[in-house]
Amino acid sequence: MTREQLAELYRTFKQFAWRLEARDTYGVEGENERLQAWLEGRELPRSESKDSWKSLTSAAAAEGRFFSRVRLIGRPLTTYTRWEYSVYPDNISAREGVALLERDWLTEHDRENPLWNTDFWLFDDQVAVVQNYAEDGTYLGPVLADDVEPFVALRRRALELAVPYSEFTLLPDQRSDEQHVQQVEVRQEAARIE
Repeated sequence: MTREQLAELYRTFKQFAWRLEARDTYGVEGENERLQAWLEGRELPRSESKDSWKSLTSAAAAEGRFFSRVRLIGRPLTTYTRWEYSVYPDNISAREGVALLERDWLTEHDRENPLWNTDFWLFDDQVAVVQNYAEDGTYLGPVLADDVEPFVALRRRALELAVPYSEFTLLPDQRSDEQHVQQVEVRQEAARIE
């Protein structure tokens, strides 16, 4: 699969495009300047790729098609994770759904599944595209998955465990499992009331 074919999927999915972000650090072209500005407490420079992404997600949402992602949070926190967390409101303002999931919330059974260490996109539960990265986080390109079902199952499990960005606080020290259980119970109760 080519990057152009992946871009076509972004434009043509019918209901949802969902991503699992599994890496603690990415080496995305063009992000270094913004990351450095954030580290120095300066205003982030504009990013053509970020602006394009926000336009894409906003346009899709206006058509009733939605982008969303679950970001796995590893410990100890990396600088990249802290930065990415700080810029997610940009994604959310463009109507992209963002949820977070501490790796420690995964059960032992969950952790046996190697897909939890794999970045991927899932389009309408019909097409899964693995995002390949080098060890240093450099993007190597997309690969079309042969079997979509394991990706669908992982998405369902991730959505059971993840917390929406608006309900998640990125703490320097990991929150306890008890705090996570309480958050899930509050969300479930709120859903029953609605």
